[in-house]
Amino acid sequence: MKLSKLAIRNFRRLEDVEIEFDEKETIFVGPNNSGKTTATDVFRCFLGSRSFKVHDFSMGEINRINAYDPDAENNEFPQIELDLWFQFDPAGIEFGRVFTLLPNLSDSLDRAGIRCAYRVKKIEVLWEAYQEVFPVDEAGERKRTLSHFLGLEGNLKQHFEMGYFALQENITDAIPVDPKNGKQILASLLRVDFVHAQRNMDDEETSRSNKLSEAFTSYYKRGNYHRPHLKEESVRIVDENNDRLTTHYGESFQELFTIIRGLGVPSANDRELRLVSSTTADTALKGSTDLMYVDSVAQHELPEAYNGLGFKNLVYMVVQIRQFHLDWINTEINRPL
Repeated sequence: MKLSKLAIRNFRRLEDVEIEFDEKETIFVGPNNSGKTTATDVFRCFLGSRSFKVHDFSMGEINRINAYDPDAENNEFPQIELDLWFQFDPAGIEFGRVFTLLPNLSDSLDRAGIRCAYRVKKIEVLWEAYQEVFPVDEAGERKRTLSHFLGLEGNLKQHFEMGYFALQENITDAIPVDPKNGKQILASLLRVDFVHAQRNMDDEETSRSNKLSEAFTSYYKRGNYHRPHLKEESVRIVDENNDRLTTHYGESFQELFTIIRGLGVPSANDRELRLVSSTTADTALKGSTDLMYVDSVAQHELPEAYNGLGFKNLVYMVVQIRQFHLDWINTEINRPL
């Protein structure tokens, strides 16, 4: 299964763009404000956790929204669209997952397309709500535009929904798919993860809120979940250290606890006080572990801050991408193809 092509319409500055994907990786290159971030943010909106905002409509569509007239003929309300085209082996398991997207089996059986459309639910309900909040005044004007109304808290989410359609090559009409089925089909075909730009990595050694340390901690926690032997080993090692630390704390605080007992706390009938080490491998890695760069000849250790931000970003991306890959491999049910 391969994602071979996508088309983006009416999303920010990408009014009508088609992108073909390479066999292994595709890289967007261009000057500032050429649409690179937009071409990835469209995935965040349709396949990630980011919610749409009215400003995600391209400027031409904003103008169409504001010019909408319910009494005009052929007056379709603007929507944002993402078309995804997949190439697959008709003899493989993926055929069963894309079958719903192939309404006409006389067509090519090695390509399937699905359209995601962010669209208005019921235009008449939206128009009525708009009229109620911003009615026409005596001069025949409104205080605010329809796009402004949609930009108010909760209005876009209330009046818009996600729609799914099956696409056929060389046929302009898209065939509606039940929204629940469409979402499930898409999730079974494609997984999308995001490595965010790390512009706030702190080089100050005094800072403990280090993005690299957090990335390694997350990798350790999620990775060892699927490797029971490593998880058991970490518990054994940490328990041994906790026992030794507990003994050490008992010796270190013996005098203090003697003073506290002299004050009648705890009383003769109460339980004794004891400081117990309760470190886990996760918390130790996050709060008490430093990432060092070691010279292979001199064995001299340099703190993390002594390497450039570019290098730290590369390490961060490797950790993130490897974690995404492990999460995908370890998906036991209906893993995206």
